[in-house]
Amino acid sequence: VDRPRSQSLSAPIHAYLEGLYGDGAAPTRVVMVDGDLVLDWATETVVLRIVQEAVRNVWRHSRAARVEVSVRASGQAIEVVIADDGLGFDPSALLFESGIAAMRSFAVLGHGVLEVDSAPGAGTRVTARLGDRGAPADEAGGEAGRPRLRLLQGAASVGEA
Repeated sequence: VDRPRSQSLSAPIHAYLEGLYGDGAAPTRVVMVDGDLVLDWATETVVLRIVQEAVRNVWRHSRAARVEVSVRASGQAIEVVIADDGLGFDPSALLFESGIAAMRSFAVLGHGVLEVDSAPGAGTRVTARLGDRGAPADEAGGEAGRPRLRLLQGAASVGEA
């Protein structure tokens, strides 16, 4: 690939947003991906799936005027934030949380955690921190407590376990 890897994240995020809203009324959409961010393919896939599910929830439920997607390095972790100014909801009142459950499952695959902060009338903020949760040692001799995802910058590997 002859383009910066961050474009490989921002392009499908933009395309997904465009595809959801099509010609209909759409919120202001802001997508920010660290320009120097380079992820291994598995981590990139996890990031994209979390973003897709969160943005789909915004489209289906929030009636937001603005949605922001941010993907950045935070120390040895990757932080993914999807925030909207829509209707919001009470996360503790959910009977069926398939979209949120799916995002949590993807975060676990990325050795991370997912938080949902929302309240009626106050919008919603979904934050995933990947590579932030320690994993037990594996058969290949991985060190307990070290994240297993890889954050690549330039040609050097920064967070490989």
